[in-house]
Amino acid sequence: MTQKSIYRSPAGKKELLNIYDKHLSNLNKPFEDIYVQTRYGKTHIVNIGKKNSIPLICLHGGNSNTPDMLTSNLPLLEKFNMFAIDTIGHPGKSDETRLSSNDLSYGFWLLDVINELQFEKINVYSGSFGAGIAIRLATVTPKRINKLSLFVPSGIASGSIKDQLRLLIPYFRFKLCHTNQNLIKLSSTIMTRFDEERMELLQAIFKHVNINPKMPRPAYNGELDDLKAPTIVIAAKNDILFPASRIIPRAKEIFPNLIYTEIIEGLHEPTEEIYNHIHKITTDFFFE
Repeated sequence: MTQKSIYRSPAGKKELLNIYDKHLSNLNKPFEDIYVQTRYGKTHIVNIGKKNSIPLICLHGGNSNTPDMLTSNLPLLEKFNMFAIDTIGHPGKSDETRLSSNDLSYGFWLLDVINELQFEKINVYSGSFGAGIAIRLATVTPKRINKLSLFVPSGIASGSIKDQLRLLIPYFRFKLCHTNQNLIKLSSTIMTRFDEERMELLQAIFKHVNINPKMPRPAYNGELDDLKAPTIVIAAKNDILFPASRIIPRAKEIFPNLIYTEIIEGLHEPTEEIYNHIHKITTDFFFE
């Protein structure tokens, strides 16, 4: 059976890959492209940052890509040897195979990646969709995780139907009329960064990608009982996707070694000021 492309056209795919290369180059940091083979297809990793420092596996958000994630986390490039992975089936440079958000496929995919990178144990920094993938990895191979950092995470609990409608209504408005104004109204329900690069990427994603709205399902009771890795969870007060009021209480129930939680102000995507705060917490956590 032929895998259906996540892109609406070959030209759209080419445009997004060109944007990817341009935005990665704009970081003005040396990097290495790594490709590994997994049971679900080829996966692309960007190795960037401080080469002789602690290796850090990084996972981006849903329907996005590695350069966008790195742009929001520039201070970490000065601290860690980062292995930023393009999620398979999302608009990066990995294969277009779409995995189920309801089973453990993403966990087995990431296990294949870390095996190919020859890591015995890993430190994971992940947010949003990527955090849900990290939780799937913690389910299938908990002993391979050294420390786990999750912010505005999927895979723990979800927002209410009422909150989700606040995102769906501007989404359908944008689908009907692809104006810059409608894109900003849609994005501002969850995002805080609207620089030229971000807007270029968002326009291309919504124009050329068949959006996958399904997030990794919340972890079941008992799934993470064997996870001994120290874990931190940071959730946002006004996040309509994964509100802190639901995330933090549930995190305390499912993570056996939850050593730190925090509720930050703002939306799903933090402001630059709050990101800097998260970066300090992250650095202290992985270096202690």
